[in-house]
Amino acid sequence: MKRLTTLLPVLAVLIAAIGFINFFAFFVTSTRAGGSALSGYVANDHYFLNEKGTYIEVSQALWERQRLHEQSILITHPLAMLAMAYLVRGFATGQKI
Repeated sequence: MKRLTTLLPVLAVLIAAIGFINFFAFFVTSTRAGGSALSGYVANDHYFLNEKGTYIEVSQALWERQRLHEQSILITHPLAMLAMAYLVRGFATGQKI
């Protein structure tokens, strides 16, 4: 049990860092790529990213990579928020983290 309580804060910091790095990497890549694949579409083997209602055609590889990165945000961002809540709760209650 003691080992787990010393490991949890380290894991929380690691998960929070990964989540935030992934989020900022997504921000940079979506800006460079020209938009979002999840709000884009595929039609007749043409792949389109969406940026505020403007669609730009991209390669299938770029569209798939962008879509995968966007989907990873749906996992890593909530995990980072939970990890940060765990860390903040520890500091707020004065528990040794």
